Amino acid sequence: MAKTAPRTDEIRQVSFAADRAHETVEFVRSLREHTAHALPVLWRADLSRLPAPRILFHLAPPTQADRSTTVHTWQETYRYGLLHYRRGPGFLIVRDSRPGAVRKEIVLDRPESVGVFDHFAHPRPLPAADDPSYPSVQNLLTDGLLLAVGGLAVALPYRLHRLPLPIEVLGHG
Repeated sequence: MAKTAPRTDEIRQVSFAADRAHETVEFVRSLREHTAHALPVLWRADLSRLPAPRILFHLAPPTQADRSTTVHTWQETYRYGLLHYRRGPGFLIVRDSRPGAVRKEIVLDRPESVGVFDHFAHPRPLPAADDPSYPSVQNLLTDGLLLAVGGLAVALPYRLHRLPLPIEVLGHG
């Protein structure tokens, strides 16, 4: 993992304010990677500037936040694998099981869409409207696959590093 990964033994305060955009999207990238590997992260959140917190419900939830009802829902809803992708030759399949997801399966099969998704694996500036990648970026934003804060964006789905098995499969349900 990257050098900027949060330590798992200290509580990190995260704001979704535009003036803290770089710090925020870098933290979300790191949280995405920690979640993908099922590693715990202790963090607090100021969710007041995040219009739709459910976009992050696939990531390990904060331990504390200013919107306690939202955090409680997040903690109750979260489970590993809610928003993940699988890669094939020249395409990606994204599975979205977050609460309220409109499209449960999203296929990115155009080279420009896959390229844009890969580009935003790390925080990057959003393109201008006249940029050729703009339509693909807008599609990813509309589908809730990118988080945008203060002109920066980062991809939200993670690649599974373990299979999420329902308890019934293990014979305990």
